[in-house]
Amino acid sequence: MTLENMIDDVWEALGEESDIDPYDGDGNIDTTSSGFVKLRRVLNRAQVQVSQWKDPSNNRLVRFSELLGEDEDAELS
Repeated sequence: MTLENMIDDVWEALGEESDIDPYDGDGNIDTTSSGFVKLRRVLNRAQVQVSQWKDPSNNRLVRFSELLGEDEDAELS
């Protein structure tokens, strides 16, 4: 799943609000739009929160191997 796919899914799940519309007039995702920037910021925060999640039963940090390394496809930004 690409960043553009995630942004589209989040935007649709939020009811396609016009103030965070990530698309240009031609229906393409506009990476310079304020909507795209806001949604990317939220997705990056979510990635950090998930990567720092601790199991409440033992208070241990859960490791996600997908978030380790320098694989370009694993990065959101």
